[in-house]
Amino acid sequence: MGAARQAGAAASEKPGETKVTEVRAAVGLPPTHPVVAEGWRTFEQVATSAPDSGLKFRLFINGAVLGASGGLEPLSQGDADLGLVVPARYPEQFPFTGYVTELALASENGMAAAAAMTEQVLLGCQPCADEFLGQGLVFLGTYSAPPYVLISRARIDTPASLKGRNVLTPGTIWDRWVASLGARPVHEPALGAAVSGVKPPAPDASIDVALALNQVNPAQGPHFLTPLHLGGYRGASPFTVNRSFWRALNVKQRAMLLEGAAAGIVAATEAYEEQARSVIASAADKGVTVVKPDAALDRLVRGMAEQDGERAAGVAREREGIVDADEILAQYRSLYAKYDGLFRTATGEDRVRILSREIYAKIDVGRFAAIPSTDEAEAKKK
Repeated sequence: MGAARQAGAAASEKPGETKVTEVRAAVGLPPTHPVVAEGWRTFEQVATSAPDSGLKFRLFINGAVLGASGGLEPLSQGDADLGLVVPARYPEQFPFTGYVTELALASENGMAAAAAMTEQVLLGCQPCADEFLGQGLVFLGTYSAPPYVLISRARIDTPASLKGRNVLTPGTIWDRWVASLGARPVHEPALGAAVSGVKPPAPDASIDVALALNQVNPAQGPHFLTPLHLGGYRGASPFTVNRSFWRALNVKQRAMLLEGAAAGIVAATEAYEEQARSVIASAADKGVTVVKPDAALDRLVRGMAEQDGERAAGVAREREGIVDADEILAQYRSLYAKYDGLFRTATGEDRVRILSREIYAKIDVGRFAAIPSTDEAEAKKK
């Protein structure tokens, strides 16, 4: 595994020309994925838009260089300069960031949740930032994947119609919600379950993104989609920078990467939003009926989303030893409320301007992630 290289290795030799730094970027996703097709494309365009940026990208996709799962260790070691990291896959290395990610999962407004988490990690949660720095990485922000919806074989629009159903869920937070509603959470069979004879009950419904409707077979009978407030995934770090590479960049180049991050986060999130709208709009073509939940079911789900923050704070305190978990929760909620208001009608460039103004313009580019972190400073004293 190669050590982190110095930026500027592919420099121009001609006098008077801007030195060109090649940026090796890696993401374990296909070229048509929203994070690649829109998020990374926009990030690169903006980061190289200034004539004197001196940045040139080489993007490796489909798991090249870092692997399909976005290898934490290879990126830390400098096998790539930028890459996608999913902190939730590394709970021991990212307990604080993982906690903030869990808070963001339950939020209804995806763009507001992504912005709130981005600001909190970059400006308001030093332990979160230090987790990245301690791994030799620099966090530049997160996006929002599409919201989860309820897809079912029978019409579900009231608490009574959900009670007793087997619901396939994407994770533990939704297990709790499903159980609280009187339904039974189920999961895909674990590896080896078929051999052992252990077979989970067949699901009556699933909590999934709208894109899953593309897998629905109209010949299997009617299906229904209920757009409940079920949150979505936020927390992936798509533009994670190797810290040695970051330190070797000049201030202009770092500033351009921050500009690219603001635009890329919005582009990826909006691509997901458009994908979800398009799929739902064509649901009838697949034999899927979109039903509106009644006020009681909607109220119950929203109430669980609110309560889950307190539960997450308790777990963070007791299991992870995060003593200021309540303060982090309060900070996240305050940031989310701010962005929920700011993004209520904003789209596209307006969203980018909001992120730039509220977050990235407040970063001291010359010092950010370039000076020793708190952990490094403490280590040197010992």
